[in-house]
Amino acid sequence: MMTQVLIRDVTREIEKFFRVHPVALNKKLVIQGDIPDTQISTDISLLYRVLNNMVLNAFEATELNGEVQFWLKRNQIA
Repeated sequence: MMTQVLIRDVTREIEKFFRVHPVALNKKLVIQGDIPDTQISTDISLLYRVLNNMVLNAFEATELNGEVQFWLKRNQIA
């Protein structure tokens, strides 16, 4: 089901989720750059599943006291 969601809200939820996740213990999630107030239409369940898996994999590959960087890049669609 497609839902309208603010990118800023999605980013906050990812940050909040990993703040208490065991895989992030003694590691840091760094949100890079300014997160826009842009709204997108997406399948929110699928979006969270993909983003959570990507960040989870990054944390698993990161050594203790390391950091995982998360950023957004806007692409123009023709």
